[in-house]
Amino acid sequence: MKLVKVIMAAAFIWSGLFINSGAQILEPEFVDRIVAVVNNDIITLFELRQTIKPLAERLKSMGHPARQEKIMLEKIRKDILNQLIETKLSEQESKKAGISVRKEEIDNYIKRMQTTNNLTDEQFSKALATDGMSIEEYRRHLESQILRAKLVNLKVKSKIVVTNDEVKKYYNQHSEEYGGGSKYQLFTIIKKIPSPTDQAAKQNIRTTMEQALAKLKNNVPFEAVVREYSDALVEEGGKLGLFHLGDLSPLLKTAVMNLKQGEFTDIIETDMGYQIIFLGEIITSTDKALEDARTEIEEKLFYKSVDRKYKDWVSQLRDQSHIKIIY
Repeated sequence: MKLVKVIMAAAFIWSGLFINSGAQILEPEFVDRIVAVVNNDIITLFELRQTIKPLAERLKSMGHPARQEKIMLEKIRKDILNQLIETKLSEQESKKAGISVRKEEIDNYIKRMQTTNNLTDEQFSKALATDGMSIEEYRRHLESQILRAKLVNLKVKSKIVVTNDEVKKYYNQHSEEYGGGSKYQLFTIIKKIPSPTDQAAKQNIRTTMEQALAKLKNNVPFEAVVREYSDALVEEGGKLGLFHLGDLSPLLKTAVMNLKQGEFTDIIETDMGYQIIFLGEIITSTDKALEDARTEIEEKLFYKSVDRKYKDWVSQLRDQSHIKIIY
């Protein structure tokens, strides 16, 4: 549901990572325990499982072989546990710095979200419920993200300066981005191949893609075919984005370069699976002078530096903290 994605994406604030805290269904014999100690705080198995659950369900729906799925799930578990540890550290540092979030800040943020998406209180709650989250859980998640944003402002952002030399260097190194030329707005239909070695399954997927291609040739709208057949980007209508030809892999570049607006490729086998690429439009732009691009480049460099310095800061914080992981 696109609406839920919009609501949850807005709750990122800065971190760039979304951790869903949807309700956990406990097994009858489930016994909670501590999985990590972070200074004077703990992370429980219940908390970890609660966070992993929606990601594990999405992974399961992808149809990977059991062994590969197990390996990927273990990586998700480690990554999420590390994220929870960093969240605890951020919360502890926020307390030390006297940073807090007032109820009015959360209320105002939610009101802005509702106004932007034209939602009543009831519609907003239903949108969250669709993703397995109550309004109370969303408020807690939002409070955590606002705290983190304030902490980043205090510990990281205030110490970053982007110089003129850095801006000029970036501009010169990205001439393809500011030198004008044509960009291709691409859309796709994707059917994933669970196992490249399973020839029978692969042929079945190929047959399904041939049905999708036949509908396109019969003038069925591309977005409608995306909704019926694609395994990804369905809510976005299959939109991939804007690309210079040089941004594409040799395979996609060859497939796209001779298309006209509104045309689509044949079936292409890529690392993603079987794809059909649709060319929405070709956008031609003129050269952008350094001064015209300055604000955009400064913003890119600033947030790139924020991300790097935040990771360094968290790493130092971990080194200085008592952290014990209990498997």
